[in-house]
Amino acid sequence: MTSIRRLLAMSKAEIRERLGQAVAVRLDRAGLGPRVRQVSTEAFLRRLRGGPEEGWSPQGLLERFRGRTDRFFAGTDDLDATVAVLRRLDPDEETRVCATADRILAGQLTVFGTEQDLGGVPDWTLEPQTGIRYPARHWSRIDYLRPEIGGEYKVAWEIARQQYLLDLGRAWAFTRGARYAESFSLHVQDWIRRNPPGRGIHWASSLEVAFRAISWLWALHLFRDSRALRPEFFVKVLGSLHAHGLHIERYLSTYFSPNTHLTGESLALFMVGAAFPELPHAERWRETGWRVLREQLPIQVREDGTYFEQSTAYARYNADFYLHLCVLGGRLGLDFPDDMTDRVERALAAMVAVTRPDGTTPYLGDDDGGRLLPVDGRDPRDQRAPLGTGALLYGRGDFKAVAGALSAETVWLMGPAALEEYEALAATTPSATSTALADGGLYVQRDGWEPGSDMLLVDCGALGTLNCGHAHADLLSIDVSVGGRRVLVDSGTYTYTAEPRRRDRFRSGSAHNALTVDGKGSSEPAGPFQWSLRTDGEPIAWRVEPGWCWFAGREAFPEGPLHDRGILFVPGRGWIVVDSVEGAGATSIELSFHLPPEVTARRADETTVEVVDPSSGTVLAVLAWPAGVGGGAGPRIERTQHSPSYRQLHDSQVVRIQAMVRPPFAIATVIGSPERVGPLIAGLLTDGNVEPGLRRAFRLVRSGADWTATGAAGTVASAATPEPPDRGGPPTWNPEDSPD
Repeated sequence: MTSIRRLLAMSKAEIRERLGQAVAVRLDRAGLGPRVRQVSTEAFLRRLRGGPEEGWSPQGLLERFRGRTDRFFAGTDDLDATVAVLRRLDPDEETRVCATADRILAGQLTVFGTEQDLGGVPDWTLEPQTGIRYPARHWSRIDYLRPEIGGEYKVAWEIARQQYLLDLGRAWAFTRGARYAESFSLHVQDWIRRNPPGRGIHWASSLEVAFRAISWLWALHLFRDSRALRPEFFVKVLGSLHAHGLHIERYLSTYFSPNTHLTGESLALFMVGAAFPELPHAERWRETGWRVLREQLPIQVREDGTYFEQSTAYARYNADFYLHLCVLGGRLGLDFPDDMTDRVERALAAMVAVTRPDGTTPYLGDDDGGRLLPVDGRDPRDQRAPLGTGALLYGRGDFKAVAGALSAETVWLMGPAALEEYEALAATTPSATSTALADGGLYVQRDGWEPGSDMLLVDCGALGTLNCGHAHADLLSIDVSVGGRRVLVDSGTYTYTAEPRRRDRFRSGSAHNALTVDGKGSSEPAGPFQWSLRTDGEPIAWRVEPGWCWFAGREAFPEGPLHDRGILFVPGRGWIVVDSVEGAGATSIELSFHLPPEVTARRADETTVEVVDPSSGTVLAVLAWPAGVGGGAGPRIERTQHSPSYRQLHDSQVVRIQAMVRPPFAIATVIGSPERVGPLIAGLLTDGNVEPGLRRAFRLVRSGADWTATGAAGTVASAATPEPPDRGGPPTWNPEDSPD
């Protein structure tokens, strides 16, 4: 019945596309697929366009490529000039790049933070985490999502993307060392020989085919003048790029994964067609890539700039795809419509809004650990490089202020002139502090843009889109930085399919700074990219005033109670987070507060937990509750695990509050700096349950020098007007008493 319902819901266009791809698969399996069939060098050369009357020769084709500098990114036009700028930006860049490249020559590659021994060249059929070996059968017959067949397939895919060729290429640019160029030739030729078109797991995802094609484009341009790029080898790579393009075009993820799969594949088509107009279908690929990217932008990026899958990691992917399109399309003279330019700029502005004071981005939803152009060596959580590129594209001084120093990535994209242009652009502090990205349900409370600022991000949006495959059960979860230091974070992703129990655990409500009811979140996973229960967040209130900011949101537990979270932020003091539960069906609730691995928690007393920097002993923040919280047991500190990036796992701690309840029920938590949060703690009631009957609509009431957060049954929390904060002037108060 489910299949029938899905079929009835499909449009005629989707049915045609899926049938066409199914037929192509059948033909390919039977060896009748001309679109991806390998041909001889002579036959391939005859199919190329724009050559001399007698046709292209390998030498002539290579010479034309070497003499062309206007169809790829400006950083590859003059390698000496680019390298000179990179040395100015960071005198240690060459040493790091060459050290990484030398390790690759020695057979060592870092994949998702783990060292992999490649030997001379990788064993493309081996999944190194589990030892599973992939069969050399047609890609459609490899069910890689099954752990016993695919293992941790993304590790093998990451190696086969061959993005490490960019490390070899940059080392060659710095040193002109022949060994780097010869290794590039060896690895690419081995991949082509052992992975014929359509055979094996590395053709199973069109996005992986696209990433590899993009890696080869960069490598060819970096090694353009090396002796290792011999005519016969060049033609062989061009022929395989042609097969890559045909495969992507035939199996474009128009309906299979119409997210970053579709946009990444379309970018690859555009780039291959742009870089090599001699290819038979180059013009069609450019037009297809451009059309799909243009059509998908308003679908995948909302009006407020947020990404529709509710994942900040995939939002970075999406921004990179469009920035690369804008930079390369600009070189090619493409005319970008105003609405397209505006939407890309909004996507970057949304990234600015959620950037933490330390320059990292909170993780919401899935993170697969990948990058489109890994050339700057930054922490995967540092997403400021595209902001620097956007600062130059749009003349945005506020983007520059958040991006900080110019990244190597921007130099490679925009060329050596980027440094002088970046230095000439005046940095300006973003005008807004607390910001609502309402379309995406992301609400940010912050007291400034300095490195020592306070910031909280809360998610109250949709669970995700389509099947919500990259979503987490993180509704009303918070990410908190105090004094510029991360103190409460998302647990991360860790894996997709290899370890189903861990996959479910890292996606669950208890792995986030959220509330669970009877051990469950409001959404429950069912398989690596599906959900058995799905709930969206509902914003109730958002108000920003000079001396305070108020947020309230709601989630409904299926066949159970309603949970509302109100967050009062007092700049210079901290936060009061009020969680209330109403309705039948709840017997116990649990609040979780996850710490990053670099800090630890300790109980100061029965109602207070301190977040400590273990290296210095400094108390960074406190979490405090009224007396009697958790049925008198108070907070407990547990060991858990945190995944800062895909396949990386570190020990960490979580603070939990558990209580047996009979709704209506409410509990207040204070979060803030130990030096400044005292008045908020002093204002809490001593009754851990606050009072029964608390309404969902909280109100902020001011009377003289005092303010009070109230519900229908009485006070939730109160305090005196704070003293002037450490940053900025004294707060002022709006005379209206409702934050709605």
